[in-house]
Amino acid sequence: MDRNEVFKKLDNIDIYLSTSLWEGLPLSVLQAMCKRKPLVLTDCVGNRDTVIENFNGFLFKKEEEAVSILNNLINNPQLIHYLGENSFLLFKERFTLEKMITSYDALYKKIIYKGGANL
Repeated sequence: MDRNEVFKKLDNIDIYLSTSLWEGLPLSVLQAMCKRKPLVLTDCVGNRDTVIENFNGFLFKKEEEAVSILNNLINNPQLIHYLGENSFLLFKERFTLEKMITSYDALYKKIIYKGGANL
């Protein structure tokens, strides 16, 4: 599905849920953040980078935790709005293309110079 179709689908949801067992840095989660969605994600490596607990979403380990989190959100529309707005703020702070390029550039330079190579 193309980018526009993805964003249309995201417009029709209130909460972004992912049950992946492992992730890198999931593009789908970044797209949800961009569309101001609260995140409910499995507690795995890539997802941990995108969620600040109680700020823009929640991480869970067991299915029962996810159900409890979702029930809490469904019963608290103000919380959905708050977390969604914070998802967008966190996206802009950490995950825009410009931020990612700057971050990777700094990391590569640190690795290269720490290793003794001067490229």
